[in-house]
Amino acid sequence: LPISQALLLKMGNLGSASRSKVQEVRYASNYSTRPSQDKTSAQTAERAAVDISFELLSGRTIPVKFSKEAKCSSARRQLASLCSLALDSVELLSAGRAVADGARLAEFDGGTIQVVFRSSGLEAKTPINEIGVWHSLRVRAALINPLSQAAEYQRMLVRCGSVKSKSLQAFQCGILSPDGCCNQVFTATKKQASRGCYFCVGIEGLQECKLRVGRSAAGREYYLADDCNDPSAQTGEARRELGVLCFCSGRRLGPLRVEFVIPRVLKSGTSAQFRPASLEESVLALRRRGQQAHLQVLRGSTSAEPFGKVELMLDNQKVFQAVPDSEYSSWAVECCHPLSCFQAFGIAIAILDNASLARIHR
Repeated sequence: LPISQALLLKMGNLGSASRSKVQEVRYASNYSTRPSQDKTSAQTAERAAVDISFELLSGRTIPVKFSKEAKCSSARRQLASLCSLALDSVELLSAGRAVADGARLAEFDGGTIQVVFRSSGLEAKTPINEIGVWHSLRVRAALINPLSQAAEYQRMLVRCGSVKSKSLQAFQCGILSPDGCCNQVFTATKKQASRGCYFCVGIEGLQECKLRVGRSAAGREYYLADDCNDPSAQTGEARRELGVLCFCSGRRLGPLRVEFVIPRVLKSGTSAQFRPASLEESVLALRRRGQQAHLQVLRGSTSAEPFGKVELMLDNQKVFQAVPDSEYSSWAVECCHPLSCFQAFGIAIAILDNASLARIHR
């Protein structure tokens, strides 16, 4: 997704922008966000991971972790995926020398590896001192913006551990490449709030990224939002809504009818933006009042089994599907335009969390 330098400079000042209380609906490219991980799992992973600092030329550090058995080729592939670059556009240096792909990362434990982007993989006229900002915006845009209308189905893998536990506390999501490699891009951890709960979603490798999947007090709606403009952070802007998943059936068990309401996406790939200053201006409130000029509604159903297959349709075309494996520990997800990768992950979280509640109420 191309991003101009002017857009980079403009987006860099989003946090200080003032905002009117009137609902804002416009079409534009998207935005910014911050990962949060479960402390216990993070501490366990940290003990098994190498302590290496991956630094950009701008001085920024990419907070990625790899196991002691991993090779440098794995690190280069993951960094290329995070930065939305071709594999041959990313080079790793140590003490000024190129790091061989076959070398083990354990050899550099406790040190620093420089991440260099070859000019062939960068957009024209991108200043090298802006590379830290540039790569963050590029990755965020690729994961949060709608998928291209011309693209094929995006294949993803969502893991949640064992569904035998009383409630699902954490999720991981990876994007499957054509060669079958799974690059982890999202993590989600359950948090408790004064009214219900929510899942704090982070983009792997990017600290300045914060997304949310919130459950209503009644447990019938799940809200997807971009938390970079969280009012609690005193930025002066309302949280940006990216969609609402509604369970339309009165029961929790058996086949359930679901709707996913999202800001309308144009054929060009740009989408309407909602930053409601009050509940009356939210996506769900507009949907209930029948004001759908800037909304799209995806409809579908779940299977009779609580953790079974899920499909969503738009204009008689399947745009989302989640199918569990035999042990119900991971779900193969496929999605396409007008959804984004984050919206597909949010739908999977909502469906699985509701299924977990259904088992408790059984």
